Amino acid sequence: MGFPHQNMETNEPLVSVIVVTYHSEAFVEETLDSIAAQEYANIELIITDDHSTDGTVAKCREWLKRHHERFTGITVVESPQNTGVPANCNRGVAAAHGVWIKQIAGDDLLVPTAIREYVDYVNSHPDCVFCCAHVQAFSTEGEFSGTHVPNRFPSLSDEFSYVLHIALPAPAFFYRRSTFLELGCYDEQLRLLEDLPFCMSFLMKGYFIGMLDRKLVRYRVHTMSLSYGVNPRYMKDYSYYVETLLPELLLANRKWLWYWHLKIFLFGRDIRKKVSAVPARIILYMLCLIDPVGLTARIHSRLPSSRSNKEPLL
Repeated sequence: MGFPHQNMETNEPLVSVIVVTYHSEAFVEETLDSIAAQEYANIELIITDDHSTDGTVAKCREWLKRHHERFTGITVVESPQNTGVPANCNRGVAAAHGVWIKQIAGDDLLVPTAIREYVDYVNSHPDCVFCCAHVQAFSTEGEFSGTHVPNRFPSLSDEFSYVLHIALPAPAFFYRRSTFLELGCYDEQLRLLEDLPFCMSFLMKGYFIGMLDRKLVRYRVHTMSLSYGVNPRYMKDYSYYVETLLPELLLANRKWLWYWHLKIFLFGRDIRKKVSAVPARIILYMLCLIDPVGLTARIHSRLPSSRSNKEPLL
């Protein structure tokens, strides 16, 4: 008999929460506690570890002994070697059975209503296969200002521009497993970068990213997190993707205007490094006039309608 994708009593779709760990011993129990405390019942718990050499896996297994009855199913995936974030995430999705996937790092937290609110959102937006909420960053010193993304993008081109320039908070992603597999999973040649290529793969196939105007994830900032300081390995992956892989993908998918926008974005990035602030700003404004995607994105960002709660127009 197959794995139950739907709770027949409550009609709730199965959600696979994938905890992605690597040397997460210090915080992983808090992460797991936040998942067990979810108001949503039909949850499969997957823990995928990227060859931690501390006590991460042992701590997870001890926790599971005490809480396994809370979940529809549990799986622990261990890698015999360290392979990087995208590969670790892919192993988690491969082990999952849920209709929907919620990934979370082994040091972050879900608010108690998170899975319920994600499911309510996708149920009320039947065409949505990928949505993103807001994130509240915090540390031992307190909370930082949370992330904010527009509630609505007038077009996929606007959304592409936003994701390219600002990016979306990966800890707040929620997506349909079947669509993720259809798109080919995370790119494992990038060891630390998964969020930007992930978003771009959806956009290039014509899927809008739904925006849920709620803070559903607490993102922990500490000395071991990827966002702490400037991680040179992450920046190497990022540069390789935006300078080499993304242009090739845009051309292969016939996204000519997006390709042109990317080239201007990269040129503008170099201008900021080489030219003082005021001349650089003038040059960038002039470039905007020959960049249809950038120009319309600037205009739309200043319109009141860009802050409405309506669905994006495809």
